[in-house]
Amino acid sequence: MERRRIEEEVSLSRPAISAFPPGSAGVPPASPTGPLCDHVFTPLLVRGGSLANSLGPFLGVGPGRGIGLLFIVVGALLLVTVAGAAVYEPLRVVERQ
Repeated sequence: MERRRIEEEVSLSRPAISAFPPGSAGVPPASPTGPLCDHVFTPLLVRGGSLANSLGPFLGVGPGRGIGLLFIVVGALLLVTVAGAAVYEPLRVVERQ
């Protein structure tokens, strides 16, 4: 019982080691996502923006909607990448070699 309490205290006193700075949510510090969201995606979804009439009914219009659009675009790119990797024969059989 005593050993477990000491192990818990030691683990709580040790700083966590991460490849990214705290608060970055796994995004590298030199990532262009902030400016990309602020200057590209957000203006598309403000009232009167280019995509306000087409995507506005689904995502909403106004501040904060650009980051939602960015998440959707990144998710779609990830889906395309995974689908491409799934049909690429050398990558599918790499563990059999």
